Amino acid sequence: MAVLTGAYMITVQDFAEQLLCGQTLADKLIKPSGLQYQSVVQGKVLPKVPSRPSHLQFSPERLPFPKHFADDHARAQALHFFANHELLAIELMALCLLKFPDSPIPFQKGLVHTITEEQEHLRLYLDRLQELGGEVGEVPVNGFFWDCLSGMTDPMDFMVGMSMTFEQANLDHCIHYGKLFGAVGDTKTVGILDQVYKDEIRHLRHGLHWFRKWKAPEESDFFVHEKSLSLPMSVMRAKGLTFDRKGRERAGFDTDYINQLEVYSLSKGRPSDVYVFTPNVDLDHANQQPKKIALTMERALAPLMMVLCKKDDILLSEPLPQETLLALKQVQFPLPQQVSTWEDLSDRFLGTVRTWGTSQKISERFGTDWKAEWTSIFGKSWGASCLQKLLGQYPEAYWTDDTTVGRLCTDWSDVERAVQYFETVGYTRFIAKTNFSTAGRGAKRFDDLGEVQGWLERALRHQEVVVEPCFERVVDFSIQLDVQSNRTKVLAIGRFETDNQGQYLGHHLGAMHAGLDRDLLRFLHGEGKDSKRLRRLGNQVADVVGKSLQGVGYTGPAGIDAMIVRTSSGYKIRPIVEVNPRYTMGRIAYELSKYVHPKSKGWFGILPTKMFFAQYGEPTMRVEGEKWREGVQLLTDVEYPVVGFVRVQL
Repeated sequence: MAVLTGAYMITVQDFAEQLLCGQTLADKLIKPSGLQYQSVVQGKVLPKVPSRPSHLQFSPERLPFPKHFADDHARAQALHFFANHELLAIELMALCLLKFPDSPIPFQKGLVHTITEEQEHLRLYLDRLQELGGEVGEVPVNGFFWDCLSGMTDPMDFMVGMSMTFEQANLDHCIHYGKLFGAVGDTKTVGILDQVYKDEIRHLRHGLHWFRKWKAPEESDFFVHEKSLSLPMSVMRAKGLTFDRKGRERAGFDTDYINQLEVYSLSKGRPSDVYVFTPNVDLDHANQQPKKIALTMERALAPLMMVLCKKDDILLSEPLPQETLLALKQVQFPLPQQVSTWEDLSDRFLGTVRTWGTSQKISERFGTDWKAEWTSIFGKSWGASCLQKLLGQYPEAYWTDDTTVGRLCTDWSDVERAVQYFETVGYTRFIAKTNFSTAGRGAKRFDDLGEVQGWLERALRHQEVVVEPCFERVVDFSIQLDVQSNRTKVLAIGRFETDNQGQYLGHHLGAMHAGLDRDLLRFLHGEGKDSKRLRRLGNQVADVVGKSLQGVGYTGPAGIDAMIVRTSSGYKIRPIVEVNPRYTMGRIAYELSKYVHPKSKGWFGILPTKMFFAQYGEPTMRVEGEKWREGVQLLTDVEYPVVGFVRVQL
């Protein structure tokens, strides 16, 4: 390869060859006085990796990117990363010119102009990192960009990867890191990033022009961008930690493309956990099939599980409308990738599959853990046994006593004996629950057995029932647990509401005690040595229920329903009404509460769609400091007969 001095006219291919094969940084920064463009030239043997000085060779060693920028050395290291990215861009653009010498000359000229600006960026970064006391080559550099793009098959392939993806993401990076450098007073580096940002918009405009020229006109920009990439490349790499709408608009992207990119989610490499909404899990344990309405509810409310996800996770759900996703993005919602069917994930490298609850049927479908003995823990009778243990281990005067623990009945005579027993200890109203049933269903309240004899006899043909006293409920609340192999953590205690039939309506978001009257507050908190009753209750329940679940090898989420009741002797707490060894709406509410402004109060509810619009009209939410401040936010799609939503009030 001839050494070029830049003092005479050379061909664009010779220029590109020097950039790619030059051994020094000076070779990479050459600027000839003029270039000759030829439509066709003989192909050259191209290197597998670019030639570089020894201290800038690609290395398998990876140093973490600096997190704090107050230190000069940390800022110099960050600039070293930036410089390597510019150098890679120069080398890849040179490779593109050499690979496709018959590409349109206007395209080549635009690429050469971009190269000259990338060279200037490289100079600026190198000079600045040395001013900060850094040395070129002191940080190991990787060839990720090269690995992703050097196999380009045509100029369109290159523009999709380089301009549409990496250069587009650099808009976000310049703004994000400009703020971080500015926060420590490094105005000189901020000025460099500002120049890079402005140039990058022109580069992106050039790339977008040729991208649109080469793609099928009837296909949308986003569709072509997404389908043209394969892992480890994806559209996720076209954006950074900050999302710059204005820069993309200046580069020429339309609103639809920008909106789709902003809410797009796909893991950049971490195996994605998959979340699956399986609310009919209790019916699996009763060997019953869900009715059509239950399956519709399952599809309608599946998006609620996104609040459990992390950014790179996958939610098995029909995609939400774009306007809903954009609204959720305002409060930094995780926005996982939404995939319609399990079969769509057949070629993905996945992490853990996390279903709403588990059963043998679910395990066979999704490959989750399953043990035969776990069926029992989903039964109402298992919750009653936990209550019996709790009352024996932690007898508290303000709890309902052990004479009220539900009794498992396998036939009609068992039911009669249970009712007779509860009558002898002073109760006149009762509730019967099928052992396996979803919340609010499979339960009947009664004063006289004759009222429900037919229902009970039909229920007993299929499964056992649990009979217990029916209390005057004052407050329903739930305890959210994370059961681990060696400990059980109390995540939250929250208040919820049900209708007269016990069906779930929604959860208050925030502190359990908010909005309760003084008498209830005094009862909940206690006095003197008996203070902090609620916190103690949570720990006691976690101890008993957690150990019982660990005893059968179960770990994972669990929700405990409990309530405050009114009795002839005053308020009492029924510390366990039901145990649900799965995710619950209380867990969803706990996660949602993190997005509510600390000076507001919130409500997570589920309503029939028509009733929702009649009550709230078109939902709008005011966001303040990336928190919901006031208004209503939809969490699911209004195309279904029920919706999940959040209401926030000042």
